[in-house]
Amino acid sequence: YNLFMKNKNLISKPIIKYLENNIFGNIKTFENILFEENSKKEITLSNITINSCKFVNIDFSNINFDNIELVDCIFENCDLSNKVFDKKTIHRVEFNNSKLFGCSFAASSLKNIIFVNCNSKYLNLYTTKMEKVLFKNSDISESYFYESSFKNVLFENTLLKSIEVINTSLKDIDLTTCDIENIKIDLNSMKGLIVNMYQSIELSKYLHITIKY
Repeated sequence: YNLFMKNKNLISKPIIKYLENNIFGNIKTFENILFEENSKKEITLSNITINSCKFVNIDFSNINFDNIELVDCIFENCDLSNKVFDKKTIHRVEFNNSKLFGCSFAASSLKNIIFVNCNSKYLNLYTTKMEKVLFKNSDISESYFYESSFKNVLFENTLLKSIEVINTSLKDIDLTTCDIENIKIDLNSMKGLIVNMYQSIELSKYLHITIKY
């Protein structure tokens, strides 16, 4: 626990401040802006870095992201489902009580990121580099980790049901507070993983052994 708290404190929080000449001008907080699912009005944000912004209660269904990078941003109670952030830099960003169902961060760099109380099932983390990332009280079930890179990645009370982990070292990663039911993982990825007694039974099938009681 002490190691967890020490590592968690290493995660830098977003720096939200007013910047001139920002894509959104001097308004950094968006509240209660709703875009109806069937609305014909769409907003396209492309080839920009969204910097030093806070989003509150935003449904991004009709906001198209094209080549977007995020730096120093906070998303609270937002819906970013199915957004694609492939090959991007995401730095010092917090996702709080938000929905990221089916988001893709393939080949991206995630650094100083916090996911708290988020529905993030079906994440695509193909060859994603993650450093100082916290998943807390969230659901990332059925997410896909392939040749991902972990450095100070922390999981606390997070659903990891049916995630797929391939060629991704989980050495020193502590999953003891998480649900790893039906996890799919190869032996090399499993080396050095920290689990509790019940989780070890779940993982024993990959060792082709039978545990008798």
